[in-house]
Amino acid sequence: MATTHRARIKQLEHIDAELAALRDQRARMDARIAILESTRRADLLELASEILAGVDLLQMPVSAICAYLTALDGAVPRSDGADLATTKENAGDEKIATFIKISRNVGKRKRALLEQAGLHWHGRDGGWTGFVGSAALTQLRDVFGDKVEKPRLVAPEAPSSSAQESAAVPSCADEEPNKADSQLNVGIAECTGGDETTFAPLHRIMHFRGFPRRPQASEEPAGPP
Repeated sequence: MATTHRARIKQLEHIDAELAALRDQRARMDARIAILESTRRADLLELASEILAGVDLLQMPVSAICAYLTALDGAVPRSDGADLATTKENAGDEKIATFIKISRNVGKRKRALLEQAGLHWHGRDGGWTGFVGSAALTQLRDVFGDKVEKPRLVAPEAPSSSAQESAAVPSCADEEPNKADSQLNVGIAECTGGDETTFAPLHRIMHFRGFPRRPQASEEPAGPP
């Protein structure tokens, strides 16, 4: 029975380790996707601004501008059910209080990433604060590193050798107690007399299995010549 339980426990530990690795991999993939999407959005807006800066919109009729924008809007693909399910999953993610010690004057890409994650500038603390999900937190750690002061990144503690030995060696209920240890010492006897309390020293109890055997005549030592 004990062997069967030990094998099942080891199997469950392997499953837990594999799940943790896959979840960490998924969080890193989500973080990388979010970084690429944020970078792409910033680059597209910058490109559109440069193109519009070279076009004299004042010389174009309003109807033509609206027609062009409507055509662009019709060419944008709409989100399907899978994106909606992903949005619901991310919405159910537990939010974590986060603080990043970084200046307010950051690059536009990093600023877009901070705002997209749900952080805002806190002038008194001198950093960006807010509540983010686990995937966004992984993304922020990959970008800002040690500047993410909250929550702190704590390394997992390795189990102690004594705990491993106690888990590997089960206790035996049928094991007999050590008789020598039970007969080794007498406890401290507390002797109270009036207001003074003394403690008797420990004594070793010696057990004899009968009296010493009387030596025979042949075994008596020889007298002086």
